[in-house]
Formats: sequence, structure tokens, C-alpha cells
Amino acid sequence: EVSRTYNAAAVVVGTYAEWGDRLYVSARIVRPADNLIIAAADAGIPIGDQAANAIYKQWGFPELSSGNIR
Repeated sequence: EVSRTYNAAAVVVGTYAEWGDRLYVSARIVRPADNLIIAAADAGIPIGDQAANAIYKQWGFPELSSGNIR
């Protein structure tokens, strides 16, 4: 629906999840006209306390103390 509203030739879709000390990201560029996946990528990015706190803050969780990542 968004692609029709904005007449988009392509849209970016994906997911992300935090697991332990990594942030996993999966993204795809999709052509809405026929749902063709034009490109795709997956990555596991190591995160430290500063990045983890930014993620936790976005989700409404309390900040972690230094070195306290699961």
C-alpha cells in the first residue's frame, strides 16, 4: 500500500534482532510491482555497551552498566 501511495519503484524491508553481544540485521530491496527481490543482505554486527544502551533506550529498557551485556 505504501509503495502505491508514493509510486515507489522499490522498497526496503527487513528485520533486526539483538542476541547477546551482536545485532543481527536482515534487509531486502523489493520491487513492489511483482515482489521481485532485487538485493538482499544479512549481517551480524558486534555491539558494545554504548550501542546496546541506545537499543535498550529505544525499547524502553533501563541502561546496562559497563561490561554488563548478556
